[in-house]
Amino acid sequence: MEFDLYNIVILMIAFWWSGFVRAGLGFGGAGLMYPVALLAVDSILFLVPIICVQLLIFSAATLIKDHPLIDWKTLGKIFVTLLPTFMIGVFGLITLPANLVLYTVYAVIIYYSLTYIFNINTARLGKWLDYPVLLAGGYVSGLSLSGAPLIAAVAIKKLEKRSVRASLFVLWSVLVIMKLSTLYIYDVDLQLRHQLWLLPCALVGHLMGLRVHDRLMMVEGPAFYRWLGAGLLAVCLASIARNFLT
Repeated sequence: MEFDLYNIVILMIAFWWSGFVRAGLGFGGAGLMYPVALLAVDSILFLVPIICVQLLIFSAATLIKDHPLIDWKTLGKIFVTLLPTFMIGVFGLITLPANLVLYTVYAVIIYYSLTYIFNINTARLGKWLDYPVLLAGGYVSGLSLSGAPLIAAVAIKKLEKRSVRASLFVLWSVLVIMKLSTLYIYDVDLQLRHQLWLLPCALVGHLMGLRVHDRLMMVEGPAFYRWLGAGLLAVCLASIARNFLT
């Protein structure tokens, strides 16, 4: 796939944003970058392998320092719960029509943008909803790696504040290895050549996100999420409009 200058700039911004969000929040790096990236490309399948490789690299780098914070017991329970639907989602990415995958991702992104705008704390869901939410998060993660906010909504309730990011990074790494293995078996192009110019963008975002994460450990900022949601919704709607016009 070849890109003109416009597409290159958009993708560089998207992957910078992905690294920033992933390091800052511990989740959402894929889901929150899709609206930007989809302004330049119209294939989730193109983006997923690039995101997978970057997530493995930056998660490993972060866990070198944060590995004592991992809650292995809780992490294991979450993984076993979402694994079946994750695998269903993985194969759905291969077999479902591209437009169905695309608009499923749009729907998930819009939902989360609205929860941020109206400050709806999905982490306070009742215990009886934990299981179906994890199942849904597993499926969407398998489909497009944008189900992290769903999984995190439950995980945040069960994990200590300091262990959330480290524990989720382990979970994302395991899921990503499974995802990449499946894509490789199906001879999907892993787009490794594009890492040469997109990985540095994600690195800059990652380093900036680490500083934000340290601050988020000390304060809460509903206004930050509200602005984030508004921007996310605007860009997502722009992506949908662009898709209809082309």
